[in-house]
Order: sequence, then C-alpha cells, then structure tokens
Amino acid sequence: VADLRLRLAGWSPRLVLGDVALVCPQSGEDLLRLRALELDLDPLASMRLARPQLRALTLVGARFAVHRALDGRMSLVGLGSLLTDDPRALQLFLRQGRLNLTDSEIIYLDDALDGAVIRLAEVRLRLHNDGLVHQLDLLARPVPAGSLPAGARPPDARLRVLADLRGDASDLRGWEGDSYLS
Repeated sequence: VADLRLRLAGWSPRLVLGDVALVCPQSGEDLLRLRALELDLDPLASMRLARPQLRALTLVGARFAVHRALDGRMSLVGLGSLLTDDPRALQLFLRQGRLNLTDSEIIYLDDALDGAVIRLAEVRLRLHNDGLVHQLDLLARPVPAGSLPAGARPPDARLRVLADLRGDASDLRGWEGDSYLS
C-alpha cells in the first residue's frame, strides 16, 4: 500500500488504499495489483457489532483472470493461495454486500467453450447483494482476440449485462432470475 486516505462518501466514511499489491507469501510474486482499494464503512453497524462492517468494496484498476471449469465451477486464476477454503466467507458476502470493479480488466477462460478466451477491458461492475436478492450491472468493452493490423483501431463495441437474481448464497447453481444482454 503506497498511501492511505480517509474521506466521506455521502454520510459514510470511505477508506482508500492507493497502489495496493496482494503478494504471494511463498514466492513474493504479485497476485493482484490495484490502483486503489476503496472500503465504504458502515459506522452504525460497526458500533453495534464492535467490529468494522463494510457497505461496499471497490477495486480500481484490477486485472482478473476468471476460469470456468467443465462442471460449471468458477475460480479466480492466481489467487488460490490468498483465498480461503471456507465457503462461509463467500456466503457471508453474497448475503449482504456490494462489490464494485472500476476501470478494470477481466480475462475469461471457459473450458466448456473449448478453452475460449474472452478479454473485457474498461470494466465497470456493480454487484449488490441483499439477502436472497443479487443485482448485477456490468459494462465493458470486449477486446477482439488476436492482433489487429498496424494502425487499426479495435471496434468501439460495448457489452452490457443487467441481472436481477434470487437465490441462497450457499447454492449458486440454484440462483434464478432475469437478465438483459446488449
């Protein structure tokens, strides 16, 4: 962490950590580097529970590789040594929490599509979880596979996904709802 700032976001305190790197404890290699990590704190819930409670977590300038296995399981490539094996951590977040990605990039690897690789740039993702309700808003620019001819500009296409989903955080495969893709 290069710098640390505290400011207000509306009526809530926001802790901003600048130039953040999550490092593999064994190798010292960067597993995730962010321009900033923003933590929106919930002061009333924090006082009531006597420990910090987050309203939202925003990753700025993240670059993720997401892998979808043949059985449908999803994982973040390269973060295995930092993630817990305890499914309750994901369930806790998916019951109540907001995750935002801003100015980020996602590389999507899908084994069910013969290892197809999809690269999304300029990603803005909002995931709002409230009990059994999960709302997703994704806006990104797909980047064509392969190289472009010299001087060529990639298409200015935009991908938009909106989803209103319902389901228990402990059973992601049981989620259902409506989605919109453009």
